[in-house]
Amino acid sequence: MGRARRLAGSRRFRIGLNAVFVSGALAAATLTILHFVHSGWPLANADPLLVVAAGILFLFAYAFKAWGWQRLFTEGERPEALTLAAAGGAASVGGVALRDASTRRSASRLSVAGPRQEDRRASARSASP
Repeated sequence: MGRARRLAGSRRFRIGLNAVFVSGALAAATLTILHFVHSGWPLANADPLLVVAAGILFLFAYAFKAWGWQRLFTEGERPEALTLAAAGGAASVGGVALRDASTRRSASRLSVAGPRQEDRRASARSASP
C-alpha cells in the first residue's frame, strides 16, 4: 500500500493521470461537436424568450436550493459545497435514468399487433360491471 501511495503522490504519475483525463475530455468534446454538426443544434428553433426564462428559473431554483440547505442544517452540520454538487448531479442523473426506464417499460408493453394478451384480459375485466 505504501508503494501505491508513493506512486500516486509522484509528479510523473499526476501528470500522466491529468493527461489521461484531459484526453478523455477532449474526446468527449470532439464527439459532442460532431454530434451537433450532423444533427443540428437542439435549440435552433427555440423561442429565445422561453430559453432565457428557463435559464432564469434555473438560477432561482439553484438559489432556493441553497437557501433550503442552509435552513435544513445548522452551521456545523452543513455539507461541503462539493457534496451538495455531487448530490445535485446524482439526482439529475437518477431522474434521467428513471424516466428512461419508465419509457422502456411502457414501450415494451406495446407491440405492432397491439396490447399483449394479459393487458387485454385486464382491461376486459375492468370494463365488465
